[in-house]
Amino acid sequence: MRADVPTEAEVMALLEKFSNACALRDTEDALRLFAQDDDILFVGSEAGKRSRGPKEMPSSSASSREKTYSWSWEWRSVSVAGPVAWVMAEDVDHVRGGGEEANTFPTA
Repeated sequence: MRADVPTEAEVMALLEKFSNACALRDTEDALRLFAQDDDILFVGSEAGKRSRGPKEMPSSSASSREKTYSWSWEWRSVSVAGPVAWVMAEDVDHVRGGGEEANTFPTA
C-alpha cells in the first residue's frame, strides 16, 4: 500500500540520514539506522552488492575508503505494510574523493 505523506516523509528522512552518514564516512551512524535482525536487506547500485542481516552489512572499513558517497532522489515511491517500508527510487549518486573530480550521475 502506498505510504501516506507523513510516513513517506519519515522514511525519506531516514534515507537522508543514511546519505549524510555515508558522506561523512560515519559507518557506525549509517548502520545504526538499520534494524538489527536477520531480515534486513541492503542492495547496492553495483551487481552483486547486497547484504542480508547485520553480519553481512558493510564493515567499518568503509570509513577508510578514499571516496565518499551520498545520494539525492529525483523520483520515489514509498510503500508500507505494518512496520515494513519499501522504497523504489531513481537517485543521483554523488561521488567525491579518490583524487578525482566530484562526479554526479543518475541511477535507478
